[in-house]
Amino acid sequence: MAELAGPGFDDIMVLAPATEAIVEAAPYLAPGGVMNVFAGLKRGTMVPLDLSEVYRKNVRFIGHTASTIDDLREMLNQTESGQLSPNRSVKAIGSLGAARAGLEAVRDSEFPGKVVIFPQVKDFPLTTLAELEEKLPTVYAKLKDGQEWTVEAEREFLELMLP
Repeated sequence: MAELAGPGFDDIMVLAPATEAIVEAAPYLAPGGVMNVFAGLKRGTMVPLDLSEVYRKNVRFIGHTASTIDDLREMLNQTESGQLSPNRSVKAIGSLGAARAGLEAVRDSEFPGKVVIFPQVKDFPLTTLAELEEKLPTVYAKLKDGQEWTVEAEREFLELMLP
């Protein structure tokens, strides 16, 4: 592999709906690399991955919805014009220690939206945005209308959580 990609590949796209393909490709991610699982695995499919690579090598694993390019352009236009706010989909946040609870919550459809895990934060439990009012009031104060995640809320959260 060193001849082909040095320490690994920056981007890996898995185009087969097979957990084995994901497991076999993951070790080939370079530090800072991204694996896009594009193949449409069924909801609830479990893949045995060593997620410590997320903080050790700063790698990311993402999924894709199989939208068309025209769909993606339309979403981008709506987001840039303010018609659409993707941050409204964020319903809970947590630290790396909450990753398992976050994955289980997504699997079990516990939240009607996304869970954001901050791997650089060591110890913060899976917390809904509403719970931030009590747990981290200064972060909650930076949510839009007390319901929507914002860049300012994220900055405040990281300011409070990182050493």
